[in-house]
Amino acid sequence: MRKAIISVDLDELYCYYAIHSIKTVEEKRIIPVAMERFLELFDRTGVKGIFFTVGSDLADQATLEILMEAARRGHEIGCHTFSHHYDLIKRGAGEIREEIFRGKSSIEERLGVKCTWFRAPGYNVSGVVLDAAVEAGFSFDSSILPSPFYYAARAAVIACMKISRRESRSIVGNLSHAFAGRMPGRISTARGEIEEFPISVFGAAGIPVIGTTLAAAPEWLFNRMMKRVAGRDYLNVEFHAIDLACAETDNLDNRLLVEPALKKPLDARIQRFSEFLKIATKN
Repeated sequence: MRKAIISVDLDELYCYYAIHSIKTVEEKRIIPVAMERFLELFDRTGVKGIFFTVGSDLADQATLEILMEAARRGHEIGCHTFSHHYDLIKRGAGEIREEIFRGKSSIEERLGVKCTWFRAPGYNVSGVVLDAAVEAGFSFDSSILPSPFYYAARAAVIACMKISRRESRSIVGNLSHAFAGRMPGRISTARGEIEEFPISVFGAAGIPVIGTTLAAAPEWLFNRMMKRVAGRDYLNVEFHAIDLACAETDNLDNRLLVEPALKKPLDARIQRFSEFLKIATKN
């Protein structure tokens, strides 16, 4: 039986300001409008997804309401911690535990749902993080991205930013995860076990099957990805809220155009994602 997991990380714009060292006082939010587009896309393609939510963002009424709508439509609400610290794995065990427990309780109390899925910010996970996730009562984790390509690209970008005296909040993370297994499996921690569902990649370099790649890939690579995923028994596709944002329509800061997905017209991205999801979820 084929298993396809489709998820969306609801990283707000402040996450991208932090990654790209963009100084701003803007408090603009993109999650409500991006989620409306994802819900339309998922309805059209018959997808039930997992929306990984940052607990602190539920203080925004529009974000809270669109997530309640997603839950009403049968989508899962996962936890993306409370504050989305990219360097979570570098923090103390007590703070890690607080971030995970508080994120989960915020989601369950504000949305009235049971939260069983966890994903760490920036794919940065450790034994301490997973230990806290098990203790908090999560059954499933989907934080590992087994992609040498991605880790090399992230390290290069962070290094280039340092050379230009710009400090990214992103970190390289645990390089061993670049070579982790690509199939689901159980991970044992001091507190028990949790089932890990790695984000899918393809090829020896581990090209990530994520929204950024699907949006920005040249036509030949996109078509190849479509063919490669069609016959897989396991597929875990990850999107981000910004994948369905539009720089012009949503009046985004032009400095965010360094994000590859934003360089493609929104209609073209929606068309690509729709085509891909129909293949990805076909039994």
